[in-house]
Amino acid sequence: MSNEKILTRKSGELFLSLFGRWQSMIARCYSKGCREYKNYGGRGITVCDEWRGRPTGFLNYVEYVSQLEHFGEEKYSLDRIDVNGNYEPGNLRWASFREQAKNRRRSVVVDGKSLNELSEETGISLSTLSRRWHKGERGSELLRPSCPNLPVTDGGQTLREIAAETGISFKTLKSRWQSGMRGDKLRMK
Repeated sequence: MSNEKILTRKSGELFLSLFGRWQSMIARCYSKGCREYKNYGGRGITVCDEWRGRPTGFLNYVEYVSQLEHFGEEKYSLDRIDVNGNYEPGNLRWASFREQAKNRRRSVVVDGKSLNELSEETGISLSTLSRRWHKGERGSELLRPSCPNLPVTDGGQTLREIAAETGISFKTLKSRWQSGMRGDKLRMK
């Protein structure tokens, strides 16, 4: 870590934050009394030798994570790339909340996209996708339109096609369609 980064107040706060994260990482992996131990050390997840022990382990850890992309940026925090992997070089990154949400053991990911992302893309509510997934529906069953009686408008296009063409959300178009709007009124911005 360069001296310039350590000299600012923000960097000092980040350094202290990293120390707290480092201590928590060690505790999760090695302290059976830690509330999170069962999800980390209890599953066999460890911290590499070069990042263990004070002060050298902590300084090695800071040196590594400070070189990663997005270091110190707001809205990014440290994340293991492989949730079943160890804390070691090559398995840590600074990730956004959305990236981290996809990386949880309980997250559902379909063709590299979370259910939340699929909901945004398709206009199918997250609760509907989640319910379908947990009922065992996959592929076209999972992504079938929620309202099969809504897909066609006066112009012969689906509401999804109109949403893509106009930039109006599918949800808004669906609501308009259900209230009886058609043609230009349906497409009004």
